Amino acid sequence: MEFPRTQPVVNEKRLITSVWLDVMRKLVAGVTAGNSGAWVQISRQVLGSDQATVTFSSIPGTYNHLRLVVTGRDIQNAVTAVTTIQFNGTGGSLYDSQWLYGVDTTVAANHSAAQAFGVIGLLPGATSDSPNSRGQIEIFIPDYKDTTFEKTARSSVATAGARVTNLFAYTYVVSWISAAAISQIDLSATNKFKTGSIFTLYGIQ
Repeated sequence: MEFPRTQPVVNEKRLITSVWLDVMRKLVAGVTAGNSGAWVQISRQVLGSDQATVTFSSIPGTYNHLRLVVTGRDIQNAVTAVTTIQFNGTGGSLYDSQWLYGVDTTVAANHSAAQAFGVIGLLPGATSDSPNSRGQIEIFIPDYKDTTFEKTARSSVATAGARVTNLFAYTYVVSWISAAAISQIDLSATNKFKTGSIFTLYGIQ
C-alpha cells in the first residue's frame, strides 16, 4: 500500500504563510494610510516661556476625533492649579463640567454649570513638593466636526502635588452647548503654564 506524499502538506503550509503575510501587509498599509484609528500629529507646542493660554487654531476638519495631550506645570502659587478649555473662542455660559477624583485615600466629585469655560484638567503648581514632576492631561474630543449634536470632551489626569500623600487622579467631562464644528481650542492656566510644558494635538482617523 502506497501512502500519499507529504508535498501537498508543505504546499498548504506555504499557502497559509503567504495568506498570513498578505493580511499583515494590508494591516500595516492601513495603519500607514491612517485608516485604522491611528493618531496623526496636527500640531505640537513646546513653551519657550511662561504662557497663560495655548491656542490651536484652524484645526482641519479631515479627522473623525481629536486627542490633545498636555504635560507640564502651572506657575500658580499653589500645590495644584486648574486648566480650563474653550472652543472656537466662545465664552458666555455655554460650558458645564463634571469631575471625579481620587487623592490619597479620598474619592469625591464636583461640578460647575453655565460657565464661560470648561474645567478640563489639573497640573502641579509652584508649591508642589515634586518640583520636577510634570502633570499630564489627556483630552479626547469625539466627532469634533459634526454639526448635528452639541460637543463633549473628556480627560484623564495624573498629577503629583506632594510625594506619596498627594497623587491626584482625575476624570473630567466638559459639555459645550453648541453644535458648531470645532476649529479652535484654547487651554488656559490658572496663572501661566510653565516654560517647557508641552501641548500636542492629534487627529484620529
